[in-house]
Amino acid sequence: MLLATFNQGLGAPLTTQNHNSPSYPHQTFSAHIERFGTPLPVVDHTNVLRICMQNTQYDFKIYGDGLEISNIISNLKNIGASMFVPISPNINWKNRTNWTKTKNIFRSHFQQVHISTTSSNIGNDPLYFNKNLIGGSAILTFGLWSSKVSISPSDESGHGIFSVTTIQGKGQKCIPFLSAYIAVQKGSNIGTESLFAKQVTLHERDSIRNGCLPSRKFCPRVNAIQQLNQIIHHLQQQQMR
Repeated sequence: MLLATFNQGLGAPLTTQNHNSPSYPHQTFSAHIERFGTPLPVVDHTNVLRICMQNTQYDFKIYGDGLEISNIISNLKNIGASMFVPISPNINWKNRTNWTKTKNIFRSHFQQVHISTTSSNIGNDPLYFNKNLIGGSAILTFGLWSSKVSISPSDESGHGIFSVTTIQGKGQKCIPFLSAYIAVQKGSNIGTESLFAKQVTLHERDSIRNGCLPSRKFCPRVNAIQQLNQIIHHLQQQQMR
């Protein structure tokens, strides 16, 4: 879990802390939930934005017993986070019901919530529309800071690579926060359910739709890096205007 703290002027990070829970064979059952990491100072949420970024994987659930997401919300409140960046939350954001349900869960604990999301266009397929979807990302902004969100673009290619939330601070200064998930091929059998395989499928569909043959050299990881370079360059140009 990575924490970063910014002042309202949105300058350089005031603090950046990496909180990892140690695990040892001799620990008791409850030892892993004891206090760990650098103690966090109490912050004034009207002036300070504290961000929590984490690869949540299957701990981010909006259906079932809901214990995982309840624990996440409780921990976010305990550390005073006003922005949560879950990487690969395995939610199909193409299904608007999932987006609405997620926002409603967080709104029951935070007065205001803004969500920027992205996931693969495969999520529009009937086979996947009501299923969890590997990959994607989201940026959830809470309380006062959600009212400061100016723009929130996401990956227009449909591959579900990145989402962006731009916060406006004092003196009209803005800073974009970018969340991305890059698919990599693991081993010789990547599986049809992997994000890597789904992005290859999307490339093949787009190529056929455009009347050309899919490139055998297409690599989702290389494509993602190119897409990120473009959006970062675009955001930098906006900052210079």
